[in-house]
Amino acid sequence: MMHPVQAMSAWSTRRTDRTVAVALAVLSYLPMLLTEPGRVSADTKTYLTLDPAAVLRAAPSMWDPSVGAGTVPHQNIGYLFPLGPFYWVMERVGFPDWLTQRILWGTLVFAASYGLYRLARWLGWRPIAAVVAAFAYGFSPYLLSYLARLSVILGPWAALPWMILLTAKAARTRSWRPAAQFAIVVALVGSVNATALVLAGLGPIIWLLADVMSRRVRPTAAIAGAARIGLLSAAVSVWWIVALRIQGTYGIPILRYTETYQAVAGASTPAELIRGLGYWFFYGGDRLDTWVGPSLPYLDNPALIGLGFVIAAMGLLGFLTSFVGRASSAGLLLVGLAVSAGAATARALGIRSARSVRSHGHRLAHLAHRSMQPPMHLLHACGGAADPAG
Repeated sequence: MMHPVQAMSAWSTRRTDRTVAVALAVLSYLPMLLTEPGRVSADTKTYLTLDPAAVLRAAPSMWDPSVGAGTVPHQNIGYLFPLGPFYWVMERVGFPDWLTQRILWGTLVFAASYGLYRLARWLGWRPIAAVVAAFAYGFSPYLLSYLARLSVILGPWAALPWMILLTAKAARTRSWRPAAQFAIVVALVGSVNATALVLAGLGPIIWLLADVMSRRVRPTAAIAGAARIGLLSAAVSVWWIVALRIQGTYGIPILRYTETYQAVAGASTPAELIRGLGYWFFYGGDRLDTWVGPSLPYLDNPALIGLGFVIAAMGLLGFLTSFVGRASSAGLLLVGLAVSAGAATARALGIRSARSVRSHGHRLAHLAHRSMQPPMHLLHACGGAADPAG
């Protein structure tokens, strides 16, 4: 039987966690629901709101006869799960399209912020520090580049804290449960953009290596946990991995024409990454308006620009204190910066013609600008909310 003091402490912890979950849910969903109700955004794939049933019917096919004389579709298979069924169910229930979108966006923000809170609490951080970290991660400027336009890209970002938490747990137990939960997370966020998932997956790998190097986990236990995760994740992903491989091999190389190396690499600089930005499309515009509505203040408002760097500096200064997870967060910083800013740095140094950059320059830049920023924001959250008592 649990000691009364321990029971009271456990009850208090559960109550605090429930209160934080409710507060983060309100902050995640309410602003979405109050923003231009009734207006549908051209987010991710327009047909998801126009006719989700048609998307589900077409997704399994490796051939699309409706485009020109026919073509191999681009990343179509991923809409079989979960986005296709989600929009289809919401339509059948009777939810208006704009509300379905807002619920999806709010869920992404809530999953990211609450996942970071759970990770910090598992590390032993006090509630207030964990809440600050959760807020810094879940409500970072990173959202502005993708929300309401390419929200599917935010899936791995929202999943990253959960992936790290479950990886750490899997290395500390012989149970298959954390690995199975990890596989469920992968199934929910990985089917549309494999690149984003793979590079966000560097986060758990870095965390696990840091655990081994600091002797918090035995190498054999880490290998066993990683093997369980890899096996189950592969099992739930093989259907879209094979399909994306076929589509990537025989389909039109869309990104070669829509996202050039020069455009992508030019925006992914260390200074922009450190304040939560760096996605090339965020900086674009035409005669009518900017391509991303909220981008302008982040580009020409000195106060907002300065605030971004202040927040980033606070995150970096947090590393001067000792806190649980510091080594792992430092690893995320180094790897995240190297991959995210690597293409821009190579271009700035004039080594674009180097064999590795010449051969894979576009791909490196594409990977960097979309997929390696989530670990950077995890760094800001952990450093800025560092809990010396944790």
